[in-house]
Amino acid sequence: MTQNKKVEQVKAAAKRMSERCAMMGIELAQGQALEMLAAERGFENWHAYLAELTTPASKPRKWKKMDGAMTVEQYLTHRKPNCCPRCGSEDIEGDEVNIDGRTATQECGCNECETVWEDKYQLSGYALLSDGLGAEPILTIAEKEEKELEEAWEGSGISLSFPDWVREAANDQNHVLLDTAKRYVERLNAKLLLDSSTNAYEMAVYHSDGRFIAKGTTFGDNQGDAQAAFAETVGVRADYMSLQFVVEKLGIVWATPEALEAWLRRNRVSDALDDLIYDAVQAQGLPVVNEEGSAHVQQALLDDADAQAANINNGGMSAQIEYLLAVYSKGELLRLLKTALDLQGTPKQA
Repeated sequence: MTQNKKVEQVKAAAKRMSERCAMMGIELAQGQALEMLAAERGFENWHAYLAELTTPASKPRKWKKMDGAMTVEQYLTHRKPNCCPRCGSEDIEGDEVNIDGRTATQECGCNECETVWEDKYQLSGYALLSDGLGAEPILTIAEKEEKELEEAWEGSGISLSFPDWVREAANDQNHVLLDTAKRYVERLNAKLLLDSSTNAYEMAVYHSDGRFIAKGTTFGDNQGDAQAAFAETVGVRADYMSLQFVVEKLGIVWATPEALEAWLRRNRVSDALDDLIYDAVQAQGLPVVNEEGSAHVQQALLDDADAQAANINNGGMSAQIEYLLAVYSKGELLRLLKTALDLQGTPKQA
């Protein structure tokens, strides 16, 4: 793969990341995406990563025995790493290794052509095999930045949660850790976007003898989960293993607050969402209600659930979506909104 090809692939990945964030209303410039990709690969910044990608790799001419002794480049890239640089024989012997600071040497000899030479070694790094007692953990650049931000947050005395505090810092041009906070928010947004993605499927289900049962759109992280969920939705889960499915993957969809709100507004949902909140709050409280033997206490619990639902509904669509995301998994919520509210289409696709 050419160096330019590698750069093009990384830039294409950054562009895709920026486009996905833009679909969710998140501003992420391609340059910021490149910085994130560089940090994930252990580089200090994009310029350092670019330098690594564009450094030309020299390829020495393949050595032949008739050429005489190998050049240093040919010796280092020879297909037999331990061989005689004069004749290529592997019948060689070496004396003890002498270490001097960051370099080491070893005198070697060939038993076939009797050539003698010296191998030279350079320290290239190290691999930590075990931490000593009380040793500090080894952190990536991203982890070091997060630790620095956490220490600043703890010292600020502000009552905001850590993510909210960092988001404020990322928008404060005078903040000491402005660039660090921006990079953290970019990584956080990208992770939230990834965690909120799932797949949409158009699905039809039939009995084993070919009789049609139902069809519709459903959601799941994979086709198997989506099929099982769809069978549950149409009431044939008990016969799941004997059913026949015809499946078409529609694409990736997003269960983020922004995508869900846009989906609901496109379908002009209003009072039906209020009723869904009442049902959801009561469903969450039913186990506690059923454990109570007193009808009076049960009614009081149901009244409390109604009051909680009314409070959520009074907060508007954003509060309603926030509650639903808190009590349902992304696949469950998408299926619930689709079936209970008869929503058309799907949230924004990637």
